[in-house]
Amino acid sequence: MTEPVTQFKAMNNYTISLSDSLNNFIKQAIAEGGYADENEYITELLRKSQLKQLPTRLSNIEKLQLFNIKTERLEQYSLWKYIENNQSTSQISEGTISNNLPADELIEAPLITLRLFMQDNDCISIRNISKIYDSNPEIPNELKDAFVESRSNFNKFLNKESLFSIESIIWINEREHHTTHYTNKEIL
Repeated sequence: MTEPVTQFKAMNNYTISLSDSLNNFIKQAIAEGGYADENEYITELLRKSQLKQLPTRLSNIEKLQLFNIKTERLEQYSLWKYIENNQSTSQISEGTISNNLPADELIEAPLITLRLFMQDNDCISIRNISKIYDSNPEIPNELKDAFVESRSNFNKFLNKESLFSIESIIWINEREHHTTHYTNKEIL
């Protein structure tokens, strides 16, 4: 007698079939590890090289679709609402740290997605997607121009000085105040 099989879509829309016992194991690992879903768990396994890499050959249209999906998802993360409604601060004084920062979960998901866009070893990096736009005459010029403008705006954002700075007061022979500012790219 064979076990029933469960299927779900994982990274890059590849279908993975699991026996019910393996599926139950994964559900338990997801619950215990605090993962959002199967995709996040499998992505973590891939990152840690505990799972053989899934096929990565995607057509250009699949890459563009995946890029669009990730872009839409990036816009929906709750981190943006948090930033809009809260001023993040962190202070160290007399050995005590106090902060008003977003939870790690709010930060990690958007950063992982942004990292996909910034690292050229990923098929959906902005530079690699740009190559698809540039090399495909079937893509209308209006879309190409919109992408170039978005890419330019993103690069301007990355190179802009962030709101994050480190202020320090150092006492050696006299009081010295120093502020270090970071670009958004340095923060990411």
